[in-house]
Amino acid sequence: MQIFAVNRQLRPGSEQFKGHKDAVYFMDGDMFKYTIGESQDYNEMVRLRNKLNKDFPQAFVVAFKKGRRINTSEAIAEYVKNKKTKAETK
Repeated sequence: MQIFAVNRQLRPGSEQFKGHKDAVYFMDGDMFKYTIGESQDYNEMVRLRNKLNKDFPQAFVVAFKKGRRINTSEAIAEYVKNKKTKAETK
């Protein structure tokens, strides 16, 4: 879940994290993009977004594959396909 982006690295415990200690960042160009949480389950990320909404109303789901950021729509389509495949093999 991307919570915000800034043009400099923040120190751990920065007040911008609003008490959340599990924020990490990835670089995108010259921007430090901070995220909280990770899961292969899209529904879990939606629940996390709802939980973080009070502190970070601008938060949104971001997707990564093999360490590289990918389009969230692609990730959702892959998630649905994998979920459907698993259901069919049961």
